[in-house]
Amino acid sequence: MAGTALTNFADFVNSTGPAYLRTPSQFLNEAVQQTYLLPRFLRGKDFDKVLQGGSKIKDVVMFDDASTYLRYNPNQPFTWTQPQVTTEQQIFWRFSLDHMSWTDHEVELNMDEGLTRAAVRVQYKRRKKQIEQRMWTSLLNGMELDLLKTPHTAAVEAQMEQEDGIEAYSLGAFITEDTTNF
Repeated sequence: MAGTALTNFADFVNSTGPAYLRTPSQFLNEAVQQTYLLPRFLRGKDFDKVLQGGSKIKDVVMFDDASTYLRYNPNQPFTWTQPQVTTEQQIFWRFSLDHMSWTDHEVELNMDEGLTRAAVRVQYKRRKKQIEQRMWTSLLNGMELDLLKTPHTAAVEAQMEQEDGIEAYSLGAFITEDTTNF
């Protein structure tokens, strides 16, 4: 029974996974359900505002309002203007990895000789859920920590900005006294 339980559990996990995140909504739903902070950042935003593709992450921000407001009399000559006030920002992609695993012993010790087929399936589902829950908790907590960490050294900050760096941008990286260079 020992070898059979392990083989069957591995087959069960393989047949019920590993395609976890097939759509943006699956990722966001999982992320929002598993963390307290992320829902506040994502509230009211469509998927296309949160998730994007391409070689870099790009966004446009407006740091200057450049008002075009005027008081006006009817039939007064008027000249149209269109001030350019947006600044394009771009950062490089950063990737995260997490995984799940199990040992022979933990599967084999959870499979009693006298279990019915239905009871074995329940045990497999319970164990798989526990393993996945640990993985999701690890992944989302790690991503949340990356988001909130303070870049303490110039080397860490440089890793955030380099194209081939591995450090993720954190909110702390954007807090600076330099008001001229964004």
